[in-house]
Amino acid sequence: MASDWGLDLWDRQTEVDNRVQRSIENLDRFLKFTKEKASIETEYAKNMLKLVDKYSIKKHPKTPDSANHSTFSADEAYQKVLDNNRAISLQHQELGEMLHSEIVLSAKPKDFKTRQQKTNIECKNMVSNLCSLRRKLEVSEKEFKKTCENCENLRTRWQAKDHDSNATKADVEKAKLNYEKKAQEVERKKQDYANQLKNYNEEQFRLNNDFLPKYLKMYQTLDEELIKVLLAGLKKGVLMEKDKIRLGGVISSCLDGANQYVDSANINSDQQKFSELNRSGFPRPQHEKDRHFNDYSDGIGHSVEAINRKYQASVRRNDQFVERYPNSKYNSLPPAQRKRRISADLGNCQTNIEKKEKEVGGVNMLYENYSKNKNLGDPAIVKPQLERAGKELEQLKHHKIELETMFQVVCSQLENLTNISEPNSSMNSPGSTQAVYESPPRSTKNIGNAEVRKSSSPKVGKTGIGGFFNNKGMTHSNGGSSSSLQHNSDSKQKNQYSAINQGPAPPPPPPPTVESIPKPSTRKIGYDFAGAPEDGTVSVFEGDMVEIVVKDEGDGWTEVKRSNGDSGFVPTAYIL
Repeated sequence: MASDWGLDLWDRQTEVDNRVQRSIENLDRFLKFTKEKASIETEYAKNMLKLVDKYSIKKHPKTPDSANHSTFSADEAYQKVLDNNRAISLQHQELGEMLHSEIVLSAKPKDFKTRQQKTNIECKNMVSNLCSLRRKLEVSEKEFKKTCENCENLRTRWQAKDHDSNATKADVEKAKLNYEKKAQEVERKKQDYANQLKNYNEEQFRLNNDFLPKYLKMYQTLDEELIKVLLAGLKKGVLMEKDKIRLGGVISSCLDGANQYVDSANINSDQQKFSELNRSGFPRPQHEKDRHFNDYSDGIGHSVEAINRKYQASVRRNDQFVERYPNSKYNSLPPAQRKRRISADLGNCQTNIEKKEKEVGGVNMLYENYSKNKNLGDPAIVKPQLERAGKELEQLKHHKIELETMFQVVCSQLENLTNISEPNSSMNSPGSTQAVYESPPRSTKNIGNAEVRKSSSPKVGKTGIGGFFNNKGMTHSNGGSSSSLQHNSDSKQKNQYSAINQGPAPPPPPPPTVESIPKPSTRKIGYDFAGAPEDGTVSVFEGDMVEIVVKDEGDGWTEVKRSNGDSGFVPTAYIL
């Protein structure tokens, strides 16, 4: 099914614009490459023709005509070779002229840039108008709330004067008059707030259900046209070179393969994959998702604190993941990308657990051998390393449980969002609450349809760290007796270690030195990129040197750190 950016990416205008901008840059790079290639082909033909003319057999003016045309076979073969080179040079010249006239001059990339800029400006103006209405609404809401608080204070003061026996009648009438004036102002502020809220909800609905889908569809059409022009140019260039220059042999086979790759390009599949990678997971706002009217005047007669509680309830964020994990590093990501990142981290955590279990098993075996045979080594030397590895393993397991809980929460959130936006849809929901998680993108080739695997519990052997600490009662205190370090192995383990006891066991591996620790990679930025902190991206400029924090995991993004300390994601294609 073809993707519809107007519906699937309604809240990802920046990503869509970057996608179209990248398509324009790819077309521009291809045209520049083709232009330079045409120039090289023409220059090559020109130089070759000069070379052939320079070394061709020429007619000597002082010799008879019969002697100028030698019939020796060697001379004739030599001239035929030069004539063939002349013919090849003319083919190169014709190829250069065709590349320039039929590809470079016919593409017209400026028209695409103008359309992209116009669409981008119109989208920004619409979003800016909605933001302006939201600011007015917030100001009106705060003024309404503040007026209700003042009205409540005046009412309380009037009642206090009315019950005060020392207060004069004039004081009571004055307090009552002030309260009634403020109550009338409350009604005016209430009506203004209601009007602002109505305007905002109507504009938000019109923007997200009419204007943005239309303009995002225009973006998708523009992107499709750009890719078609690029693919047509690529194929035309391959066919031109094949017809004019590369006839038969290995090069022709390579060009056939390149032609097949161009024919196999699927625009709908690329756009669907882009949509899947950038979908936020939030449903488009409908009327049932409008901001509701908060009548703060209901709090008059109760207390100012009641009005404040109503206001705090109205501005609380509706994100169950953020509410449960307020300090998580995944909070800045939308739900769909948050799920993908947690899934990748979960797969990496499982890999680290398996590596750490193997390390613990090896150190544990070495400790047992030292404990059985003191001549092999002192078990006290291995004990700190075993304890440290055990603690690290427990920390990794705890981190895995925490990630699995986060994964279930974000899957539940995505499922709820999907049920709200598409209650009768039979398609697969973007989230699922079953106990599975996606393998990290770097370990699978199909990024658009990421494979899933069951989360397996760590495989701990008989000499694993869990059995060692739990069954033998090892403690981390310095006062533990030597008897607590003994290990009662079963008969199978004794047979297994009998061969080891006949000779010295290998010493434990040394800790990594400072020189062996890999240094962070530094790369250069090739193109400007405007990032958005709320999306987890960072702005970079051409020529900047950045430090690679997290490499591309298959989704086309790399986390980098700038020299000023700012960090975030940038497109991998922008890094040289």
